[in-house]
Amino acid sequence: MTTILIVDDSESNRLTLRSTIECEGYSIVEAEDGEAALAVLNGGRIDAVISDILMPRLDGYQLCRHIRSVSPLPNVPIIIHSPMDAEGQDIELALRLGADRVLSKPCSAVEIRQALRDVLTDPECKRDRNSRKSNPDELLEFKSEYSIRLIAKLEQNNIELMEAQKRLVRLTDELTHQTEELRESESRFRQLAENISEVFWIVDATTARSVYVSPACTTIWGIDGEVLTNGMESWINTVHPDDRHRIRKAIAERLETGVFDQEYRIIHADGTIRHIHDRGFPVYDDAGTIVRFVGLANDVTREKVHAAQLSESREQLRALAMKLQNAREAERQLIAREVHGELGQRLTALYMDLVWVRKKLPVSCSALAKKLTAMAELVDNTTESVQRISFEMTPSILNDLGLRSAIEWQANEFHSRTGICCKLDCPQAELSVAAAASLATFRILQETLTNVARHSCATEVTISLFQSQFDLQMTVRDNGVGIREAEMIDSRSLGLLGMRERAANLGGSIKFTGLPGAGTEILLVIPTVIGISND
Repeated sequence: MTTILIVDDSESNRLTLRSTIECEGYSIVEAEDGEAALAVLNGGRIDAVISDILMPRLDGYQLCRHIRSVSPLPNVPIIIHSPMDAEGQDIELALRLGADRVLSKPCSAVEIRQALRDVLTDPECKRDRNSRKSNPDELLEFKSEYSIRLIAKLEQNNIELMEAQKRLVRLTDELTHQTEELRESESRFRQLAENISEVFWIVDATTARSVYVSPACTTIWGIDGEVLTNGMESWINTVHPDDRHRIRKAIAERLETGVFDQEYRIIHADGTIRHIHDRGFPVYDDAGTIVRFVGLANDVTREKVHAAQLSESREQLRALAMKLQNAREAERQLIAREVHGELGQRLTALYMDLVWVRKKLPVSCSALAKKLTAMAELVDNTTESVQRISFEMTPSILNDLGLRSAIEWQANEFHSRTGICCKLDCPQAELSVAAAASLATFRILQETLTNVARHSCATEVTISLFQSQFDLQMTVRDNGVGIREAEMIDSRSLGLLGMRERAANLGGSIKFTGLPGAGTEILLVIPTVIGISND
């Protein structure tokens, strides 16, 4: 195998040359200056030498001279690889001292490999090398020129060194300034991080280890934040066992998406359970790679407790409202029975007595007969009103004929009472609706029509009914002035509040939509139980 000796006092230069020519299959030997190179040459077979010029102890010029005149291998090929002057005098001197090729730094890998192939295989190089052997007088002449050239190179190197020292001083000053700015920035960061109530954390994206945890950890977790920087497991172990699987999964997703926004429970050092809202975001480097995650963890235990209490209070109020509605419906039924049964019967008896008295009157009492007839008509009309009021309080038609017929009757009744055209659109001939859902729908329609009559100034109302597999939908539209946003959210709008509660009590929803000048739309959706029929 062909062995190449690389001579250069710079380790990085030797490494660059090695990687450039080693791929050609050469065996590489290295020396850090001319004396070390001569020791290598005297100790074994070397097929070619690549050398720098300026080196301590023995430079490249002297190495060429020693190889050609002193060493046991005067014919070994030599390539000088070094910065050269613009006039070419360095190159001329190197060639006169015995170099076969001179490559001026920097040069390409292709040029270096081609120069090696030339000096190793070209017979002309060997003949030329033999013809350039110098006698002692010529060497004395070269020595003078060599000294001049070497001194010039040293002076140039000194100039470059001084420039490098100036740049180093400037870089040192800039680094000092940047260090001071970094120190001030770090101080501001710590003042901020150490005085907020949330735990500020930083996690390395590569190792998944916490590199910083703010002191608030002592309050929220009950432990020193340094404990959590020992590794991901030290933090996971503080999470409630029932939440750990979910949090591990969220962490794995965070490494892929960079998104982390979770609520979980921890076990405080005192044994209590705390609720944590933890959210973080990624930090990218210039290449767009995630290098770390930063975030804030906040103790939301108090908010959770308040929310649970508020939810419980709302459920209690909803249960109370349902109980009151049921009690009111029961009271309505009782009153309706009393009115229809007692008052209705007595009015009927009174009507029959008035008719009997009128028939018993002599013909001569025409004025009194006329009065009795009017009284009988008044009693008859009152009986009809009692029946209507009784029906509205307890719509027996719901149980007798079903929801569709009850709504159709209510639409006709509304039209005859207010003069507002009221249409029913229901493509299904029969509706299978639970009793509670049927009653709630009917009562919400009654309240809606009452609001239309009082506030809308509408001339037309359309009621749409549709039952799907899962729910019953009722839409009521009018062409009135349109309900305003302020009216929909007004806490004094007890009618709207009652409709919302009726729907919510059955797991349904109701939506009010108003467009000024174009009317109001109410959409009611209530779950139904198929198979419980009122029709």
